[in-house]
Amino acid sequence: MPFSERIIVALAAILLLPGSVSLLAAPPQQAGAATSVNVGYGISEPGRRVDVPIVLEVGGTAQVGTTINEITFPNKVLSFVEANTAPVSESVNAAISTAVTADAADPAKSILKVTIASKDKKPIPSGVLASLVFEIAKDAAEATLTLKNTPQGLTAGEPARPIQPIAGRDGEIKISPVPPVTFACFFYMH
Repeated sequence: MPFSERIIVALAAILLLPGSVSLLAAPPQQAGAATSVNVGYGISEPGRRVDVPIVLEVGGTAQVGTTINEITFPNKVLSFVEANTAPVSESVNAAISTAVTADAADPAKSILKVTIASKDKKPIPSGVLASLVFEIAKDAAEATLTLKNTPQGLTAGEPARPIQPIAGRDGEIKISPVPPVTFACFFYMH
């Protein structure tokens, strides 16, 4: 990933951290508000990798111990590479596991299941949990792809129970070709 794209991803992750000020961030959760596990946004060009964050917003008094996202993506244009931890998941010694399966309803799609679980049974705080890395096909056309997100959550206590209600936003990957380079003469003047 080019340095400029890494800077953009890092800035987006910082803006989503708890306590950060961002016009794009969701308003603070009210007591009793739903917990959400959202898939973020990434942009890259054909033939390159793109990072997409998974972000947890803990609602009310929820004690989240595990998040599970099933993310449906077009397998002709994208291939899943890896999931990397982020400081929030590392703070609770979380383990990330992934599995990709074919979508039985649509052979042109695959389903990525991402499970992030606190090994120490500590509650996971709000923030960026992980970064998903996808490879974009070299022959991909310019497009915006939706990453359909189906989230689940389990409590941190024993026994772990499903968190209800739980919400989640779909993610997006924008495929954008390299902008054309315009050469101009630095010394040209009228």
